[in-house]
Amino acid sequence: MREIKFRVWDSVNETYFIGNKIFALPNREIETNKVTLTNCDIYKFEQFVGLKDVKNVEIYENDVVISCDDDVIYIVEYRAKTLSFDLRIKGKETYDCPLSYMGNLGRLKVIGNIHTDNCSKGTTSSEVISE
Repeated sequence: MREIKFRVWDSVNETYFIGNKIFALPNREIETNKVTLTNCDIYKFEQFVGLKDVKNVEIYENDVVISCDDDVIYIVEYRAKTLSFDLRIKGKETYDCPLSYMGNLGRLKVIGNIHTDNCSKGTTSSEVISE
């Protein structure tokens, strides 16, 4: 069974919170097994997809990944219609394939995320505020 975890993009400070740092978010109330935010438009919750890339980096929703086979760049997105994480070719509206197909074959590398413009610089989801 895959581990269920999240990271949170703070659009005001332009940084990620992950792990226990999520509970330090401003404007929040914590109840048992529930975090309520009063300023939800600031924060984007992104789920871990349960797979790691070729360098053992965790892959999250909204990561930008590159195929090690053909250098195609994809965005990892959750599709409610299919209840799955899928790969969308960057710059296109069409979906290429379910993430699990490429991810299970270990042919993806995280090169960034949709919130920053440094995908070519190789910033990964591991370069975030963490525990």
